[in-house]
Amino acid sequence: MSTNIAGKPTYIGELDGSATERVTRIAEEFNRAGLVTTVSSNIVGIMWDKLLVNVATGALCGITRLPYGGLYKMPELRECALEAVLEGMAVAKAGGVKLSTKDPREAWFKASEGLPEDFKPPSLRV
Repeated sequence: MSTNIAGKPTYIGELDGSATERVTRIAEEFNRAGLVTTVSSNIVGIMWDKLLVNVATGALCGITRLPYGGLYKMPELRECALEAVLEGMAVAKAGGVKLSTKDPREAWFKASEGLPEDFKPPSLRV
């Protein structure tokens, strides 16, 4: 898996999963510019996996006004987050989306990976 400065991978792909010349050229240009990029045949699944990470924390931070550090210190919020992620996983499955996330705890832990305790998601930056 390729990573960038922030340690987060960058993936691109066609919605139908095909490896077109267009997406290959875009990846080559991104890589040439220093943005390490991988072409995926499951970009829809990757987008949903990312959505599950946001579902795990974004709304809860916005509702509670807590940055990640405070959010992760409250077990009650963890349970709420896991239920929200489970619901998102069910919606993805019903839509035929192939997720790499198999356990809602993956999204919960991935959300804070490499971030400081005072990190504020966009829902809290108002």
